[in-house]
Amino acid sequence: MSNLKICLVCSSLGTTCGIANYTEDLAKALDKNGAEVLLTNNIKNFKHIEEFGADIAVTEFEYTLYPTPDLNRFLNKLRRRGITSAITMHGWSDLSVEENEVIETKADKIIVLNDRFRRRLIERGNSPDKVMVIPMGFRQFKLEERTKTRARLRIPDDRKVVGMFGFFEPWKRFDVGAKAVTLLQKKYNISLLVRSFSKRYKMAKEAEKIFGDVVKSEGVDVIEIGARDMYLPLEKIASVLHACDVLLYPYQELFTYSSSAAIRDGISSFVPIVASDIPFFDDIPDGCVFKVRSGGYEDMAAAISRIFEDEELREEMIKCQREVVKKYSWDNVAREFLEVIGSIIEHI
Repeated sequence: MSNLKICLVCSSLGTTCGIANYTEDLAKALDKNGAEVLLTNNIKNFKHIEEFGADIAVTEFEYTLYPTPDLNRFLNKLRRRGITSAITMHGWSDLSVEENEVIETKADKIIVLNDRFRRRLIERGNSPDKVMVIPMGFRQFKLEERTKTRARLRIPDDRKVVGMFGFFEPWKRFDVGAKAVTLLQKKYNISLLVRSFSKRYKMAKEAEKIFGDVVKSEGVDVIEIGARDMYLPLEKIASVLHACDVLLYPYQELFTYSSSAAIRDGISSFVPIVASDIPFFDDIPDGCVFKVRSGGYEDMAAAISRIFEDEELREEMIKCQREVVKKYSWDNVAREFLEVIGSIIEHI
């Protein structure tokens, strides 16, 4: 247990944003483990942070969330007031020179989600003592019974369903998923279930069009869950994913050194998963995900077919998923977070 006062800063709180979900999950788990937590999305109004009496202010950072001058002023104020500062990095770009300089010179500590990210920052000259790893947690959902969900969605018992979930981004390659399902149509009575939220910027619209063209030209049966401008509760999404036979994540590497919340939610839905074998998924244990080295739709289709046909493999994957979700639950991550934060405050 802990009596630490922790301010979590996330400018996207209350929006359709994975980092906001991460921050809210962490805050709930920290509170459950005895910390006093202040959630704020405002780095310009410093008064409420001072009144709270924070031991540490942890800023959840992604490059689009904060204007650099505002972040610089905020970190300077924390330093002048004697409040320890940490920044949790949810991605990285060497091209963002000005922002990176502020983070690396003004924050007392930098928190990253995986070892690969930590190595990259140390390579840049950051002290190993400054950069620490606290992994992203796995949500624990109350899943609806699979047969009930399939009945509600009017999915026949003999239908194989491949699910894809996440923001509609070009690098998530929903079109590759559609092509993989196309190759399986002759062998299986199969549908592609899609639950995606689109931010509707230019490249996202182009990715949607490419996906739509593949679906139309190949006659793929698509089960679309909710409109793409509607953000559904994760608990509901998890039950829908749980009703699938396989989940597919044919991502392309972005070299942002971040970690995937979408694949964690898939694992927490306890369904066999096929994913690209890329560094982005390095912090996901192999046993609960079938990783495909090439990332091509032909090999994705072959992996899906193997899972369909191999009951023992399916059972082993789901067993591994349950173990991983338990080990890296948000409660356990919060305890690790409190140990790290306590150590930081002692040594600052």
